[in-house]
Amino acid sequence: MNRLNRLKGYFSFFSYTIFGVWNIAFILVIYVGILPNIGISLMQAVAAGEIHWQFLVTFLGFIAVITNCTFLGGWYFFKRPYSLLQFFYGIEAPFFLLCIVRLFALRELNPASSHILTTLLWGIFAFFLYLIGGYLGKKERISQPRRHIFAFYQLISHSLLIIIGVYTALLLLFYAVPIAWWLLKGFFAFQWLGELFSALTDPTFYGYFWVFIILFLVFIFGSTLFIFMPFAFALFYISAGRKVLSEFAEQYGQKIAIAGATGTIAVWLTLFFSLQQQPQNQALEWLAEMPTTNSDRTALIAKSDKIREGLVNAYLLPYRYISTWEENNHIQEMYRGSFNLSIEKANRLQQMYNQLASPVLYQGDRSDVGLAETLYSQFFDTPIQNGDRQAVVKALTSTANRAEAKAGLLDIEEKKVLLTTQEINLSEHQDWAEIELHEVYENQTPEQQEIFYSFSLPESAVLTGLWLGETGDRDSRYVYQVSPRGAAQQVYNDQVQQRVDPALLEQVGPRQYRLRAFPILANQVVNGKLEAPEMHLWLTYQVLQQKQGWALPQLSQKRNIFWTNKTKRFLNAKKQRGYKTWLPAFLPSSNPVPLQPHNIAFPQGYQLIANPLEASEYVFPKGTKIAVLLDTSYSMRERVQDIAKSLEWLTNAGFSGNKKADNDADLYLTGTLNLEPQRIDDLDRVNLANLVFYGTIQPPEMLQQFQRLQGTTQYDAILLLTDAGTYELSDDDAEVPEIDIPLWMVHLGGKFPPAYGDRVLSTLQDSGGGVAVELSEVLQRLATRATLNAVNVIDRYAWKVEKSDRQNEKKDGFSSIAARQLIVGLGQQLDTQQVANLDILHDIAKTNSVVTPYSSMIVLVNDQQKEQLKQAEAKSDRFEREVESGKEELTSPFNPFEVSAVPEPELWVLLGLGAIGLLLVIWQRRRVLVEE
Repeated sequence: MNRLNRLKGYFSFFSYTIFGVWNIAFILVIYVGILPNIGISLMQAVAAGEIHWQFLVTFLGFIAVITNCTFLGGWYFFKRPYSLLQFFYGIEAPFFLLCIVRLFALRELNPASSHILTTLLWGIFAFFLYLIGGYLGKKERISQPRRHIFAFYQLISHSLLIIIGVYTALLLLFYAVPIAWWLLKGFFAFQWLGELFSALTDPTFYGYFWVFIILFLVFIFGSTLFIFMPFAFALFYISAGRKVLSEFAEQYGQKIAIAGATGTIAVWLTLFFSLQQQPQNQALEWLAEMPTTNSDRTALIAKSDKIREGLVNAYLLPYRYISTWEENNHIQEMYRGSFNLSIEKANRLQQMYNQLASPVLYQGDRSDVGLAETLYSQFFDTPIQNGDRQAVVKALTSTANRAEAKAGLLDIEEKKVLLTTQEINLSEHQDWAEIELHEVYENQTPEQQEIFYSFSLPESAVLTGLWLGETGDRDSRYVYQVSPRGAAQQVYNDQVQQRVDPALLEQVGPRQYRLRAFPILANQVVNGKLEAPEMHLWLTYQVLQQKQGWALPQLSQKRNIFWTNKTKRFLNAKKQRGYKTWLPAFLPSSNPVPLQPHNIAFPQGYQLIANPLEASEYVFPKGTKIAVLLDTSYSMRERVQDIAKSLEWLTNAGFSGNKKADNDADLYLTGTLNLEPQRIDDLDRVNLANLVFYGTIQPPEMLQQFQRLQGTTQYDAILLLTDAGTYELSDDDAEVPEIDIPLWMVHLGGKFPPAYGDRVLSTLQDSGGGVAVELSEVLQRLATRATLNAVNVIDRYAWKVEKSDRQNEKKDGFSSIAARQLIVGLGQQLDTQQVANLDILHDIAKTNSVVTPYSSMIVLVNDQQKEQLKQAEAKSDRFEREVESGKEELTSPFNPFEVSAVPEPELWVLLGLGAIGLLLVIWQRRRVLVEE
């Protein structure tokens, strides 16, 4: 009897020690380590939208549950040592490890890992309910209907407890065996005694002997968690499951109990194995070879949803999985280092572990990330960060791994910088006006941000100024410089990387512009209050009078910037009602006047003549032969009706194969991804039902295909029917064929792209072409321009460029608009492939302070930036601009399953002692700081 009591005493001591030591460690980890170092920044990041809210919920639940478990174990279970041990190993310790893994290892949950996580949480709750109340199906204090519900709930839950106990124990056993071996071998090697003696004789630790001993005991006893965890967890869960099933069988019969248990386990196993079928394997297999026939392409398009799911999963593998199967080698290395196993035996253990850990392991190679990105853009005709932006952002916020300063595709429509004030100042000058836009920004995040606007203006409009300021004081603001487009872009991007203030305004299409400003300074706490420094931006432009009034910039894309109904809006100092858009389409003209003729001379020896056009002067072509190029990429599937209407309109307008027709048109069907293009010489023979829109193709390649099929046929113009396109997929080095007839891009659907590649843009302008959304507009402009012998016909004006001897005339306010059109006209006459000719065009832009496709405005704030710009302007590539794809490089999170070597067993004890010493040093320094 005494021996039994002695054993009970030892067991009670063991239970209390394990619970007490580990709860001290838990509380220290949470309240000394995680909460002050991670908790506050985590809350701020969630508030700023940089980390997904699920992590904050996990974090708060982690703190609440572990804290309550400490008090609950010490109060409710303290007089029952065995129940206390059950509570610790069955509820508190698994929940602690689960939260640690969820916070620091699991990023975005995939279906398989969600299944495991949900099951574990369900099991922990079910085991807790059992510890508190036992089998509830026979509790008389519970009403009869509820007893039935609880009984069947516990049947299902405790059937899962059995499989959870076995599964988790097997998984943890892979770690328990080598850890036990390391501790035993490391302890009995006694090399740690020398380190312990050195630590104790170090003056730093005088007065901390008992603290050191306590922490050492924490380390020793704490190690038992990993050693005994698999056995205790399996024992308690399987035992609880067996007892509940036995009591259920007594109440409802053995057959129902067996059927319920086996059914539950079968469903769980079915889900476990079915969720291992990762979608990327099938998607990559389908796209392994390029389809060569339309039927093959049609079959793949029918599977596009599954292909999208698979490619996104492969692209996000670093965020949805801890490791790949091949990279996961930590079990193999642990057992080789501990037991000197052969690589074959260690690898077999690794493969067994991988089968159990398969929910968090990716079935494929890490190179699938780049492959998926490429295949996605080839198939869906858009970058994956654009096409599935929400999925990518969700994955990124699951790790808060976004450190890029530049606003990219993932920042589209993000709400990080608030537009607090917007002022429009309008100055009318008969048939043209000058408009100033002044905006004030406040960063809502603790990180510096860049704002990005992509917008359009009428083709005759011209941007004339850009300024930045830290206050609304116009005298202290930073002034723009007009610089060659390539030099300005290079300097801006360099300065953003160095986090120094610049702003950049560029023309990236006949009517498209791009505005970027950095940095909008982070918000900060001042005197206990969160404040955001202001950033002021001014932009001016000149625009011709339209029938609707004065055109304002129209937004096509924004990144990071947002506004609310509290944003203050002013027009000529008068407060305006709030509106949801960035700007209205037009401002009303206070005194509409007839269009005026203009004749502006320039010191370069040219004059620009602008003559108003009456409606009767517009004509349609006759005797004209055009080539119609049809974009057959994947995104054009949504424009089939627009294509049909456009071809029908051409036929009705006399562009058909009929010899009696006034005009003629040949149709060129572009070929995507190795499919040969086709030429159809009679529009009446076009059958859109047989067309398959698949893959991606960019304008340079379309024009190359056209040139190959054209042969000796001569055309008066080329019309490329496309949609808004995918500028982000443009290639800087893509060759554009030399074209000596007008090239027009007709964007069906009424939406222009945010930008064009510079080579495409030069071809559009130098050939005398342009962009439009209606075929009728293009053909009318072509015929009218030819009739009037003008370089351009836009916005109710015919524009002509002539040589002139007039010099030193007083500068007319209209000269900025005229300068922009002069550059358009000269671009058709000069070879813009020659840098010397581009310098001529840039000189006109710089003299007249205007933005053009060749000249940008950049705002710099210090002499170092200006010197860098001066050097960039002297380079031979000063006009060469890179495509701003907006792609953000995703960094790979740390892979804890891939190791190069495992420390020797003796080192683990030394590492533990080192950690204890580090805690003492931190404690001592904190006490010294408090005393000071």
